[in-house]
Amino acid sequence: MKRTDPVIATSLLLRILCSLWIASSMFLCPSCTFSEEPNNSESNVENWAGWIESPQEHLRWIVRLAKDPKSERVSGSVITPDRPQESIALNNIRTKPDDWGFEWVNVSTNQQLKFAGKLETVEQVTGLLIAGPQTLVIKLRKVADIPVESSSTLGADTVWTDNLPSVASKNKFDMRFRIYTTPPYADEKAPKILFDSLATGLIGKPVELISDPDSPLVFKIPSIQSEYRASFDPNNEILLGTFSRNGTVIPLKLSKIETKKAETPTRPDSPAKQSAEDTAPTKSATLPQSDTADDASVKIKMAEQPARTYASNEKAITIPVGQSSNASMRKTNDTVSRLGGTLTVPSIDGKSSSSSSKVPVIIFVSTYGPQDRDGTIGTNAHYRDLAQSLASMGYASIRMDDRGMGSSDEPSGPYTPLDADADLRAVLQFVLSTPELDANRIGILGHGEGATFATAIAANDMRVRFLILLAPSGLNGSELLLSQSARIASLQRVSERDQRTMQELQRGVHKIAMASLSSGSEPDEVRRLVSSLWSEIQRTLPSPKSESELQEIRKSIEQQLLADVMELQQPSSQQFLKTDPAKNWMLLRCPTLAIWGANDLEVIPDVNRKALQSTSSRNSKSSIQWLVLPGLNHWFQKATTGSTEEYEKLGGIDPALVEQIKNWLAERF
Repeated sequence: MKRTDPVIATSLLLRILCSLWIASSMFLCPSCTFSEEPNNSESNVENWAGWIESPQEHLRWIVRLAKDPKSERVSGSVITPDRPQESIALNNIRTKPDDWGFEWVNVSTNQQLKFAGKLETVEQVTGLLIAGPQTLVIKLRKVADIPVESSSTLGADTVWTDNLPSVASKNKFDMRFRIYTTPPYADEKAPKILFDSLATGLIGKPVELISDPDSPLVFKIPSIQSEYRASFDPNNEILLGTFSRNGTVIPLKLSKIETKKAETPTRPDSPAKQSAEDTAPTKSATLPQSDTADDASVKIKMAEQPARTYASNEKAITIPVGQSSNASMRKTNDTVSRLGGTLTVPSIDGKSSSSSSKVPVIIFVSTYGPQDRDGTIGTNAHYRDLAQSLASMGYASIRMDDRGMGSSDEPSGPYTPLDADADLRAVLQFVLSTPELDANRIGILGHGEGATFATAIAANDMRVRFLILLAPSGLNGSELLLSQSARIASLQRVSERDQRTMQELQRGVHKIAMASLSSGSEPDEVRRLVSSLWSEIQRTLPSPKSESELQEIRKSIEQQLLADVMELQQPSSQQFLKTDPAKNWMLLRCPTLAIWGANDLEVIPDVNRKALQSTSSRNSKSSIQWLVLPGLNHWFQKATTGSTEEYEKLGGIDPALVEQIKNWLAERF
C-alpha cells in the first residue's frame, strides 16, 4: 500500500565501480569553444549527425563542416546538443573517402582527440572516436538540415515528462523519456529511447522498452538500475505507473509532449532557449481510434493491458476512503478516494460455496512498491493464487490495488504510514459491513512492507484476531538497505575491505539524507564524505589511473551519491529510513505466523528474524511461530539466487508456503 520500495540494488560501491568511467566524458569539453563560425552565405555547409554511445550514456553528436568556395579551406565544429555546452573547433580536417576525419584538443586536460573513419557511402561515415587508449565506434550520417529543437524535447519526436519546468526547484527529481523515431537521429525500425533527470545530472541514459500483454509496460534503465512500470490512460495521453531507483519507488504520471518538426534549420551550436511554451506538456490533436491505431507517443506498438477476469468465487469491490488525519498534506480536505479490489469467498472444487454461515476473512496487504491486487509479476499472479488456496481452506479474502494501481485512486499527496493506516482501516470497516464475512474472525496477511502495516494495526486493534506475515522486516529502512547490499556483496565475493568501504559510503549517504541541513549544503556534505573515504575508494579501482582520470572518477562518484541523497530526501523515503517496524511486536496479542524464504535478498531472514525475536521476547503475551523455508525468495518462489531479476522468470508461489499456512491455520482455528 505504500509508495516506497527498498528494491534490491547491487551494492553502492559495485554500482559506482560499474559507472566510474563514462567514455563520453573524455570526449566532451564544455569549456572548448568554436571561435570561427563559417558563413553560410559564402560556404558549402555539410551537417553530419550520429551518436556517442557507451553503456552509461547515449549522446547526440553533430559535426558541421564548411568549405570556402574561394580558398577551398575546410573549417568545422562539433557539438553534443544534449549537453549545455558550446561547439568545439576542429583542426586537421580530412574529407577524402578513405581518410575522413578531424582532431581537436580538450583544453581541460590538453588531450588530443581524434575521429578517423572512411566514407561507406556519400552519406555515411563509420569511424573511431579516439582518446588515448579509449575508442568508440561511431556512425555519422549526412543530413540536409539540423532541425530546430527546444531544450524540453532535444530533437525527440515525443517526450514523456512529469515536471520538467520545475527542474530548478530544490530536491526535485524531474523525469523525462525522449523517444526518437525519425531521421536524422533514428528511424521507425530502430527507435532510440533515452531517460533524463536534469536536476540530478542524469542525461541520455539508454532505455530498454519491454511490452508484454501479461505485464505492465516497462521502461528499463540498466545504467542506473531503474525502471518505470506504467500503462496508458484510456486516451493514450498519460502514462500512469511507478518509477523505482536505488531503494525508492514513487508514483509517476507522465504527460506527453509531441514535437512538431520545424521546416527551417537551426545552428547546431545554438540550442533553443527553454520557455514555458517549450516545456508545458501538450495533448495530442489526434487520438488512437483502435487497437491497431498508430500511437503518436512513439510509433512503437504498445500492448494494451488485458481486461481483468474473475473466477466464479470472486467479485470486484470498491471501498471508499475518507480523509485521514494526514489531510493537511493533501490538496483538499473533503475528497473521498476509492480503493478497487477483489473479494474471494470459500470454494469447493472451484465453485463458490453455498454455505449461509459467515466465513472468516483474511485481508491482504502487499509488499514494497505499488502492486496490483493480484501481485502480478510476469505471468504469475501470486496474491490471486494465494487467495484461491485460502478459499479452498474455507477462508474468504480481500486484496486491493495499491494506490495509483488498477482501480485504486492515486494519493493526493505524499503517501505516508498515516494514509496506509487509513486505507487499511477502511478495508476493516468494509469487512464489518459485509454480512457474509465474520467480523469475529478477521486476519491480515502482510507481505514485506505490508507486514509492517499489519503489525501496526494489530498492535492497537483487537478486531484483528490473527496475522500471517510473509518476509516481515525487523530493521529500520536504513539498516534494511545496508543488510541487502552486504548480502549481495558477500554473494558476489566482494572483499571484506571493499564491503566496509561500501557500507561506509552507504551509511554516509543515509546520514546526509536524514540530517537537517541548510538549503543547498548537500553537495558539500557529499564531497566531504567522498574525501574521507577517497584513499579506500582508490584501492578498489582495477588498475592505476592518471590524475585526470581519478578526478573524473571522483566527480562521477559525487554525482551519483548526490543523486542518491536527493532521492532519499523524499518524504516517503525519509519515513522509510527512520521507521522501526519491530516496536509494534511488543504489543501483539494475537496468534502470528512469521515466514521468510531463505533466499530472500530484500528482507534478509537471519538479521530480520533475530531483531524481531529480540523485541518480541519482551512480550509475555505473544504467540508467534517462526519459519524459514529453504530455497525460496521474497515472493516465495523456488529460486536459485533470490535476485529480483529472477522474479519474472520463475513460477508461482511454492506449495511449501501454502502447506505451512494451511497447517498453522488448522492447528489454531
